[in-house]
Order: sequence, then C-alpha cells, then structure tokens
Amino acid sequence: MKLFGLYSLSDIPHLKENHRLFADFNRFDYFEISIRNSYEKWVWVYRLLESHPGETLAFIDAFSFFSSDTFPSDVNDPILIQDLNGKVMDNFFVVRSCIETQRVFHEILRTAQQHFCNGSFMFSIPMPNGIAKHYCHKTSNDLFFNVDLAFIHEGRFLATKEVPTGAFSVADQEHADVINTIKNILVVRYGGYGWDSQFWSVAEILCQRRRSIEGAAPASDVEVVNPGRDRAILTLSSTQPDMPLPEYAAVSERNFRRYAATHDVTLYLYKGIPEELSALHSTWTKPYLLLRHLPEHQYLSWVDGDILISNDYHLPEGEDVIVYNDPGAWFFNAGFMTFRNSRKSADFLQAVISRCEAIGDRSTLYVNGSDQSQFIEEFKAHFPDALPHSNLEGNTPPILSSSIPKDRGLWHFMGINPPSILAIVMDWMDRQASDNI
Repeated sequence: MKLFGLYSLSDIPHLKENHRLFADFNRFDYFEISIRNSYEKWVWVYRLLESHPGETLAFIDAFSFFSSDTFPSDVNDPILIQDLNGKVMDNFFVVRSCIETQRVFHEILRTAQQHFCNGSFMFSIPMPNGIAKHYCHKTSNDLFFNVDLAFIHEGRFLATKEVPTGAFSVADQEHADVINTIKNILVVRYGGYGWDSQFWSVAEILCQRRRSIEGAAPASDVEVVNPGRDRAILTLSSTQPDMPLPEYAAVSERNFRRYAATHDVTLYLYKGIPEELSALHSTWTKPYLLLRHLPEHQYLSWVDGDILISNDYHLPEGEDVIVYNDPGAWFFNAGFMTFRNSRKSADFLQAVISRCEAIGDRSTLYVNGSDQSQFIEEFKAHFPDALPHSNLEGNTPPILSSSIPKDRGLWHFMGINPPSILAIVMDWMDRQASDNI
C-alpha cells in the first residue's frame, strides 16, 4: 500500500512528519506531491491509479492528520471515501486501482465543475451514488474514518482537552496534556475549503502535542489593571449572561495582562456583561462600555476576546476614531477600534448607541446586521472623508502573518470555530511570541 500526500502548502512540517510516521508504522510507502489547485489534485489521483494497477493507494491533504497510528487491515471497498452534508470529503480517501476505479476518476475529471466558494476556486466532485460513506463512518477497528473538527462530533463540539493530536509514541500518548484527547478517530480534518486555505493550515497547529490551557482566572464582573493611565484597552470575555467563559478567553486574558504590564497601559477586563446591559449579546455592549470609560483616558482601544497583541505592537493614536479594513465584505472590522478622548468620538459613540437602541432585539451576535454594521453606518456619517487603515497595521488576520513581523502585530483570529479550536490556535501563537520575549 502507498500513501500520497497531495499538498497545496509547503510550510507544514508537523503534518508531513505525522503522515510519514503513520506510513512507517503501517509499512506503507510514502510520497509527497506538491499541487497548485484542486484540478491538479484530481489529475494526480487519476495518473497514480493508472500507474499502479492492482495496488491500494491512500491520499491525504495539507489540512488533515492521522490521530490513530493503526490503519484498518480489512479495507474491502474499491473506493473508501466519506461525505459530509452531501459534499465529498476529499481530504482523505483510499482507492484500490483497477479498471473500474480508474474509470470512476476519469469520469470525475471529465464532469467536475469548478466554482468559486469562500474566496477560492474549488471543484464539485460528482462521485457516483452509493460510493461515499456517510459522515462518521466507522472502520473495522472501530475508528471514526474521517472527522471534521469544524462540525459537531457525536452531537457536540469537542472541548479543548479532547481535541485529537497527531501524537503516536507511547511518551506522547501518556503525556499529561494528550491523555484526555479523543483517540478513536483515524483522520482529523480542519479547514482546506475556504479562502484562508491558500495561506495556512490550522491542522498543522492542531497536529502538534500541546500544553494545557488554564482557565481564565475568576474575578468580579470587571477588573481594572493599571488604572488611570493615558492609554487603555477594554475587552469583554463573556458572550452571553449566565454562560461560562469561552476557552479562548483564558489565552487573550493572559496576553492582555502581559501587554498591559509591559507597556503600562490600563486594562479593563470585563468577565461578565454588566447587569444593566444583560439583555444584550456581548458584542452589542461595545459602545456603552467605550463611552463609559473614554473620559478617563487620552486614548481607549476596544479589543475583542479573539485578539492577541504582540509585545512590540504600538497602539495607534492621532485620529478621533481609528479602524481597520475587514478581510471580507465589510467596510471595516469592529473587533479592534481606537478612540481619542474628544467630543467627536463621544458624539460618534452616542450616535451608535442611539442607532442600536432604535433596532430593538440585540440578543444574538448577528441579529439586525450585528453591531458592526451600526458602527460602520455611523462612521460613514460622522467621518465622511475618513478611510479605514490597512489591516496589515492592526486587526490583522493571522493568515497574513508572513506579511509583517510576528512580534509587531495585533492579530484577530476571526472566523475560527468552534471555540476549542480557536483556543488552541491562539494559545500556540501566544506561546510562540512569549517564548521569544
């Protein structure tokens, strides 16, 4: 049997090592192949089936890793592949090369349709009916064949401590921070189907053995660190009243505390939604909390809980309101905003509050266009000639980390779900930064 890594990214050393170790353990030949797009992937699959008649070939991509070291010994299906919500999971599959399977993949190449999806060109794979196994298919050795961590597994999202790793050795498996991870999964996938897949692989991070993430320290509803400084940052960890703090809040709190201590800025750390705002989802509380604390400082910055601030990053100043362009379709992203203590800033925030209160329901994140749309509309009205700054200067998606020094960024981990995966990725990046301080 042969294992082929079909890689659209090159900077994935831990994934490649995971694939190689799996192949070595199962006595498979292992080959690395670089591909540039989805079409090349399927051409390679077809050509490899042509050139290896009678052999069984396994294919894995740059967004997947093996969580178990043992391949099932009795794979009898000519094509073992899985689907999820009607779409073929082409991150990992096994094919026995014969005339029939070669014909299937030849027809796939002839009829596959390229389409634009989430910022990337992808191919719809017309797998014949009855071939793809249902999601969470189990192998003969009682392993889930192929699990996508972005989707519910057995009725729920996995907690941080349960997320599988690519650890294979006895020492790794018995390590304290790996012992509770789910181990009855053969292959784990995360990502690979959105525009960010052109830049990085979250699976490369998840694959590695990792340290435990300690929970956020208990405190009153709000804690103030370094009160009375000219500069301040303000954050809210909670998402909804009576809900536990998300796991990633422990990471951002640790990061914000370190930044505040290093740069001697005030940190407002809200652990819960204030009682007078308890009818709101946390994101809708921003203008109220900003207006409450702005008079106490020269500059006040809002930072979302899924943000990390590099140690050498300098908070912006100069304009009344400073925002940064969004990587998607929004005019700017409201996860990081800085306000000067001025009449214009106060009037702007009061206008956002009035606009929000005219809406009514603000109990969920995206209801009525979200708070972000309200900030955008009032920004355009109050500052008609102003433009957002580049998100390479702040509020930067981590997929753009190759464009600026990692120790000078303010990183916004937007769009990474579920919260357990977000916590692991943020913790990995924050520990990398803190180890280099």
